[in-house]
Amino acid sequence: MQADWLDLQFLDEIDGAHNRRPLTFMGKLKPEDTDPDKPWVCLEVDDVIPAMVFATLKAQGKLVDDVIPSFDNPHITVVKNDEAKQLRDKHGDEWKDKVGAGFYEYTLGDVIDLDPAGWDEMSRVWFVQVDSPQLEQLRRSLGLKKLPQSEEGKAQDFHITFAIRPAQQEPTVSETVLESLME
Repeated sequence: MQADWLDLQFLDEIDGAHNRRPLTFMGKLKPEDTDPDKPWVCLEVDDVIPAMVFATLKAQGKLVDDVIPSFDNPHITVVKNDEAKQLRDKHGDEWKDKVGAGFYEYTLGDVIDLDPAGWDEMSRVWFVQVDSPQLEQLRRSLGLKKLPQSEEGKAQDFHITFAIRPAQQEPTVSETVLESLME
């Protein structure tokens, strides 16, 4: 009983934001142009982070069996393909130097799941939102809006994808024939 009272007393002593601060992570900035048609910039994320989020939600029963972990290349997209092409057009081969390198801080936000418009191979995607004033400042210094934009021009939060659900595939002719033979 004494420990419970001490725990409650400790919680009562926490003074709002004074003793609270977000858990901050760091990632390394990586401009990428190995495929000249698809340049982009990402912040590398330690795979422990999306693995932890996936395992926690799975243990809580918030992810069903057909949800697949998706963190073989965990990252935060900082500059999308079309934006990187604009930077390359403007700065030539020096575009990656203009973007720079180094480490940037971020904090984790809410977990979101949605039907990914434009990603026909997936029926659902799960990600954790990310807040990073440093990445927003980097984008502004490059002449970009503070957040990546969708094709429709809507701001897209920084995020880390950690799970996917593939779209139902139409059965092939041979699968359909095989199923009918087995009935």
